Amino acid sequence: MVFGDPNRFAVIVKVIDEWNEKRELRSRLKFYNGILIFCVDGFLFPQVEVAVSSLCVDVPWFIRLIECVPNADKYDLFELDKVDTFCFLLNNSFSDTKENDDVRYFLVSPPTLSDKQNMIFFIKKDNMFRIIASHVEYDLERSDYYLGSNIIRETYISVNEIEPIIEGLKGFIEIGFDL
Repeated sequence: MVFGDPNRFAVIVKVIDEWNEKRELRSRLKFYNGILIFCVDGFLFPQVEVAVSSLCVDVPWFIRLIECVPNADKYDLFELDKVDTFCFLLNNSFSDTKENDDVRYFLVSPPTLSDKQNMIFFIKKDNMFRIIASHVEYDLERSDYYLGSNIIRETYISVNEIEPIIEGLKGFIEIGFDL
């Protein structure tokens, strides 16, 4: 299923039956493995490799994070250029300091994406979201993420445009991922 416009912002979800164990219908312990892909400005995330997603974890995680994105008034993140904005958010999302501690709430990448070093940030101002995303590198010696030579993708979408995407994902969850 594709929720949204892939040329701007969309979420693609698909349960892959072969990746799931067959369980009794009465079982409440169901794991829905499949594919979870985000499209930002016509580009796919994850960028580097396909990742198996536990959709019953990643999809609700993303929905919860979107619903908790704060207004970005404090940081002027709508006005900064995309590289400065992305680097500021990346550096402060994983910081051990208390300064700018609320910045981590702009990071909406579910575990499947962030584990593969794909970071997606939603910045909210009034009725608009600025979405910026990129694959990042990880420096083991410094225990730190950095942008490297990766390209940042960016798009803007209204709250009214994101609502049907979120509602579609909620519907996907409610019917048991059987689409």
